[in-house]
Amino acid sequence: MVGYKLHAILVAVYLFLFMFIVAVSVNNSFAGPKVNPGEWTYTMKMKIEGLGVPVPVVPVTFTDCQTRTDASPIETQEMKKAGCKILDEKIVGNLVTYTGRCTYGDSVTDNHYKLTFQSDSMDGTFDQVRKVSGKVQSTATGTITGKRIGPCKGK
Repeated sequence: MVGYKLHAILVAVYLFLFMFIVAVSVNNSFAGPKVNPGEWTYTMKMKIEGLGVPVPVVPVTFTDCQTRTDASPIETQEMKKAGCKILDEKIVGNLVTYTGRCTYGDSVTDNHYKLTFQSDSMDGTFDQVRKVSGKVQSTATGTITGKRIGPCKGK
């Protein structure tokens, strides 16, 4: 059971954050903090509690080619297919905050993100609460950092 819970948490956090990063790279219709297009690397660290067993904080690093020049939350078809949606978003200067929700059966995961962008870097925090049938099953908190590492590869 712990494996299923951990998997559900990781899927919700990583899917929501990854889809946000992908959306930043493909949609130019929203105004947000200005970022330099190119190859970016991101590192995320997450602490999970409430599973009944200790879960080590393991950094996850991934890269993505950013083709947009602004960073704002955008719902993608992939997010919608996974049962995720953006509930609230706010952009003030270089700060982007948003709340997302992923629903799968009677499991509801709420994600809150606070991300600060500069032209060649970003950092932020997130927290998550996962409920099943209205009862809190687990919580997670974490950080994410990102930086531009050069032009997109193969472009």
